[in-house]
Amino acid sequence: MTTWADPTGVVTTGEFMKATVLQNALSNDLGMAWVCLARKLVTEPVTSNTTPQNDDDLFFTASAGELWNLRHIFRVSADGAVDVDIKIQFDAPTGAEICFAGAGLDGAGSFTINRWFSTATTQTFNVTTTTAVVYVVNGLLYMGGTSGTFRVKWAQGNSSATATNMMLGSCMLGAKIGANPRL
Repeated sequence: MTTWADPTGVVTTGEFMKATVLQNALSNDLGMAWVCLARKLVTEPVTSNTTPQNDDDLFFTASAGELWNLRHIFRVSADGAVDVDIKIQFDAPTGAEICFAGAGLDGAGSFTINRWFSTATTQTFNVTTTTAVVYVVNGLLYMGGTSGTFRVKWAQGNSSATATNMMLGSCMLGAKIGANPRL
C-alpha cells in the first residue's frame, strides 16, 4: 500500500494547490494518473436505429483483475430540433462489473441523472437540439478474470431519420487505481 507524501513545492496555509502539483502528487505518490483512453476525432451520426451499437472510437483494452476509475464526456447533438434522444450502454469482457452514474443538462434546460450497475443496462439522455449538449458519466470498472475491450455502445432513444450525433471531442478518461479488490 502506498502512503501519502506531501507534494513537492511550497504550499502555504490557505493557498490553493495548483492542479499540476496535485496531479504530480497523485501520479507519483499514489501511482495513479488520469489519461485520455479514447476520443472521437470525427462526429459519428446514427439514424433510424434504437439498438445500441459499438462506438467507432470510444473503447480501450483493460487487463484482467484491474480496477479503473472512468469518466466519459459525451458531446451529443441532433441534426434537427427533433426529440431523438440518445441511449448509452457499456460493453465489457465476461466477469467485469461496472458502477456508473451520469448527468447532464439538455438543450431545453432539463437535468437528467442516470446510473448503470451492469453492462446490460441502457439509459437515455434527452437530445432535442442542434446545439451540442454534454453528458458526463463517471464510475468504476472492475475487471474480472478476463482481459479485453471495454467500450461505449449507443443508439437513438427514438428512431428517426434525423441523426443523433456523438460529436467530435467526446472522450473517455481513466485512471487505473490498481487491482480489483473483489477478486
